[in-house]
Amino acid sequence: MTNSTAKKATKKTTATKTAKRIVKLVPMGPDDAQQNKIDQTTLVANIIASATKIEDSTKAQLANWIDLGNDLIEYRAAYVASGLGTITSRATTDNPMGSFKAYWSASDFGYLSPNTVSDAIYIAENSAIVNAETRKDIEGNLTGLSSDNIKKKIKATLDAKNPAKTKAAKDKAAKLKEAKAKSKAAKAVKKDGSVDLSKLMEDPKAFGELIAGLVNKNYNDTEKQAFASAMAAKIIIKK
Repeated sequence: MTNSTAKKATKKTTATKTAKRIVKLVPMGPDDAQQNKIDQTTLVANIIASATKIEDSTKAQLANWIDLGNDLIEYRAAYVASGLGTITSRATTDNPMGSFKAYWSASDFGYLSPNTVSDAIYIAENSAIVNAETRKDIEGNLTGLSSDNIKKKIKATLDAKNPAKTKAAKDKAAKLKEAKAKSKAAKAVKKDGSVDLSKLMEDPKAFGELIAGLVNKNYNDTEKQAFASAMAAKIIIKK
């Protein structure tokens, strides 16, 4: 038995004892207790099976993430129905099972990391937007099989459907930003023609454009060269 296997076996033994304690805490009637125990046992077995497949499989990992997430969502619903807590509640001294994390951590699949559980639930909740092309891309790329990469693709799909994040919306935002910059630059120029540098420097691009305009307007070629040389020598850009 490897150290990793022994470690998991130890965790499983401890988790099983705690899991039995959870069943005793669940407020259910005598008629429902046995059925609930069977349902919970099936869910736990499914969750462990899906988690194992994610570790061992390659091209089937996307489906396994979705399966794992769906089982965890159902397990979470059973937890909420038990009355021990809600999705957002926290564990307390009086109610150690007051959070879903504490509840599943005490189960046979308690060795899963919180990130694995939350990632699987997120992927399952958004699985409908993972289209055929996304699936093909993920399944054909070992790097893309990680939960982080799958989540990035889901987010990209959601962003593409978000009116505020379309190309037209981004172009509009860029133009608005440019208009605001010009407005700042205009306000920096006083009525007498002098420039309020503190206001102008709030926008580096506008500041540069306005200074360049003043230089072009008021300096001859020799003076422009001297100005450019002085600027190049004094401005330090860290690499």
